[in-house]
Amino acid sequence: MRPPLAEGTVPIPKSDKHKEYARYAAHCLTMVTAAKDQGSRAIQREMAAEWLRLADAVRRPSKREQMQMQVAITSRP
Repeated sequence: MRPPLAEGTVPIPKSDKHKEYARYAAHCLTMVTAAKDQGSRAIQREMAAEWLRLADAVRRPSKREQMQMQVAITSRP
């Protein structure tokens, strides 16, 4: 069972998760310009890079998932 959504929120379809993660990355990069010290800027850049890696991972299935899909397709009667 899914946890309840906060009032006023809309669930994001799984196919759009990469867009959501890309928006988080963009927000982190916006925060880089607002950060006052080098350490904070570096953390925001690292966070943006991680969000982009996650967005990419969601868009492209892993090799294992690809193999599982191939096995499922070839084992159908």
